[in-house]
Amino acid sequence: MLGACERDAGPEGELSRNPSEVYHGMIQLGDKLEDPYTVENMQEALTKVYPTKAGRYDITATDLYVRFLPKDDAQFRQLKAMDIYLMDHPYDYQILREGDYYQDPEVGEEAITWQYAVVPKDFVFPEGIRYELLDECYLAEHDPSTRGDLGIDWKRVEQEAFRLTGNEDLWVPETKAEALAPSGRITIEDPEFSGGKPFGVAGVKVVCNVFVKIATCYTDRDGYYKMGKTFSGTPRYRLVFQNEKGFNIGFNFIVVPASVSTLGTGGPEGIDLNVNEESDPALFRRCVVNNAAYDYYSRCVDTDLDILTPPDDLRIWIFPALPAPVAACCTMRLSWATNCWAPI
Repeated sequence: MLGACERDAGPEGELSRNPSEVYHGMIQLGDKLEDPYTVENMQEALTKVYPTKAGRYDITATDLYVRFLPKDDAQFRQLKAMDIYLMDHPYDYQILREGDYYQDPEVGEEAITWQYAVVPKDFVFPEGIRYELLDECYLAEHDPSTRGDLGIDWKRVEQEAFRLTGNEDLWVPETKAEALAPSGRITIEDPEFSGGKPFGVAGVKVVCNVFVKIATCYTDRDGYYKMGKTFSGTPRYRLVFQNEKGFNIGFNFIVVPASVSTLGTGGPEGIDLNVNEESDPALFRRCVVNNAAYDYYSRCVDTDLDILTPPDDLRIWIFPALPAPVAACCTMRLSWATNCWAPI
């Protein structure tokens, strides 16, 4: 069964409002970029914008940019249980080519790769798991003192930090909009459902970030999402198939619980995405299986099927090379001995 897992190869089709070409396979990194949100860069920007006020306001870290190197599945699960968003590639590198995953060549193909995260400054690091502190960062919205009347426009400071670090091209011009909370809708057109009309991709996680400024949320049952954080830069968007109902559409690496479909960069207002059979086969399959599982979970209530939901940590593996009805394999924790199969 494990031998049947294989990565999809070849370029994805053009996605709605996606300015970059997206590929399956491994992400290709370019040059390291200078993060505008480091304490040093934000302090310099504050001094440039408010030379008379900067001396009366010392910027201190609100967040830590770190990376973890779990040695096995148990340590990886321990990190996931801490409710922090882990990404398998660095936040502060140019992306030459998008993809589904990244494996640090210095770690090796068989080991779990570095897991990057942004954590609060008072984060308690788990014992026994290797980690490295990469940067101390400052996000004004995470600093309680900025809620008072300091006479500081933190958006101007943030913009200056982007300029100082050579990242002006990632900043949205002032004429377009104020800082916005990204929102939009993720839909799918399935000829076998809803008369072929677009309907929502339900309960899937949407993630966007500009360097270490990151936000996540889930779509509702109709596919609508809205982030709880505002952006003025151009975020990078992706779908993580870790559903709010408690199941994951798993990735080829057994330890990684959820597949990721990268969508490229978009405006801070958010992006809309409509998935169909012509856009990208892998993403289409993931959305179909996601909605089928979401509907099943939603019906496991007293007033409908009146049955128990599946066990925790349900993982669904999609095998595109296998004929239905053995095209998707649902597996649980290793302690649960039963496997279930479902067509896609």
